[in-house]
Amino acid sequence: MRRRRPWPRLVRMNKLSEWTRRDRIPAWILLALLLAGCQPQADETEARSAFRSALQAQLSDQPRPVVDFYAERGHRPLWLHLDRGWLGGAGWTDQANELLDAIETAETHGLPRARYTPQALQTRLADPPPDAASARAEAEWALTERYLRLASDYSRGRFDDDAQTSAWHIARPSFSAAAALQALTEAGVTDALAAMPPQSDLYARLRDARPQLLRIIQDGGWPTIEAQGLIQPDDRHPAVPALRKRLIIAGDLAATHARDETAEDAALYDKTTVDAFIRFQRRHGIEADGIIGEEARSMLNYTATQRLEQVDANLERLRWLPRTLGDDRIMVNIAAYTLEAYRDGQASLSMPVIVGEEQHQTPAFDDRLEYVEINPYWTVPNSIIVNEMAPKIADDPQYLADRNMIVQADWPLDAEIIDPATIDWSSYSRADARFPHVLRQKPGPDNALGRIKFMFPNQFSIYLHERRPSTCSKKPTGHSATAAFEWLNPWRWRTSSSPTPMAGIASALPRPSSRPNTPAWICPTRTGCPFSSTTAPLGQMPTVCCIFDRTATSATPA
Repeated sequence: MRRRRPWPRLVRMNKLSEWTRRDRIPAWILLALLLAGCQPQADETEARSAFRSALQAQLSDQPRPVVDFYAERGHRPLWLHLDRGWLGGAGWTDQANELLDAIETAETHGLPRARYTPQALQTRLADPPPDAASARAEAEWALTERYLRLASDYSRGRFDDDAQTSAWHIARPSFSAAAALQALTEAGVTDALAAMPPQSDLYARLRDARPQLLRIIQDGGWPTIEAQGLIQPDDRHPAVPALRKRLIIAGDLAATHARDETAEDAALYDKTTVDAFIRFQRRHGIEADGIIGEEARSMLNYTATQRLEQVDANLERLRWLPRTLGDDRIMVNIAAYTLEAYRDGQASLSMPVIVGEEQHQTPAFDDRLEYVEINPYWTVPNSIIVNEMAPKIADDPQYLADRNMIVQADWPLDAEIIDPATIDWSSYSRADARFPHVLRQKPGPDNALGRIKFMFPNQFSIYLHERRPSTCSKKPTGHSATAAFEWLNPWRWRTSSSPTPMAGIASALPRPSSRPNTPAWICPTRTGCPFSSTTAPLGQMPTVCCIFDRTATSATPA
């Protein structure tokens, strides 16, 4: 009789028995593993369905981009695993721990860690995800909300639009929650967030300055310079030892130059210390003359904590700027009194400028340079007329004539000229007065705007113009009585067709004089006027004016 083959089940059991005996695997362990792997999939399906419903309810009042993002991925979680697996329940993803690490490093960008509640997140991640679907959905949204808050702060700053100072008029970058979430799924938390802050060298340098300032603060800061009057090079003054220590802590003076305060020459303001202080002055945008006066003491006596606040404030302001400023551009750093022109993304020209005083604060804004005016007229602002000129004109009938100034009925250059003697100037000698005519200074050697004006028409009536040599003080940078930028050496500007600076171009034009008909030459860049710092037409160069204050922002965080 032919023998029948064993049943397949018996064959499998026999092989299983042989396997366990050969490899000495206890049968009970193998059985446990098999049972764990044979859990009904219905439990997982039910858990996922419950989570999906709970997450939909959790997101019901959230922004539409977030709702759509989760809907497109079938409401699968980003931060936790729902699969029970063989040996345990749900768990947190690696992304969750990356988010915690990212929050811990937020302060390196000047962002307060407490804003993202890292302690609460750390406590949450220390335990497995909760069992209840609603609790899991709440945990999922809690981590997503933290990620989006951090991503938004990196992308456009942490302050509300209404909290920005009234002097800021540059549109902030937009933030897309959908794009931020998509970047998260494609690149991961760390790489997605790393691409969101400004990538400029200035932003990187400010971040690099924070650790040193934090170390100085932890070590007790730097000493205050107590002095009156001026301290000149080679003077002896009891404040010099403190100055030397202050410069060493800030890195302007090598530690090898520290001296015993009881030494005979400890109070001598020697050349090495003077040179170190000049470096300090240059870094802080004040006249680098080595003389310690009131302004220098004010800079020296800013505490390290205040300096850290300024760094953080300026990191925030940089996040307010567009990420792409243009490879060819002009930038004015108001607090540093400097102008830089960029060609192909590289600074090709740098020079000092004079900006508005506090009462004539220069706003931060961006615009496009449209034309250059050579031998310009100066139209006097109403505020200067009523606050400064009207009282002087009332007392001196020759005031306007001596300054080559005229009064016109209205704005056009060919408008009727009015005899100043027919105007009651004393009635316009108060701050709330409104002068009904136009007061202009004609082109000439004493014109307040010099011989050249770069125009980017804007609501603030701000432009770049030459600083007249007769009004230049010894100090190369500082403030002017208006909000306009006074450019100390615009003639270094060059044309796009040759290396000839604008001084050469101007020499071919009629020089301004006291004659009433000296022409004002206006060259619109949009029709081909090729003025640039190197070779780029000005019409391609947006003028971006940025505030980097010495004082910390007082805006209210969002």
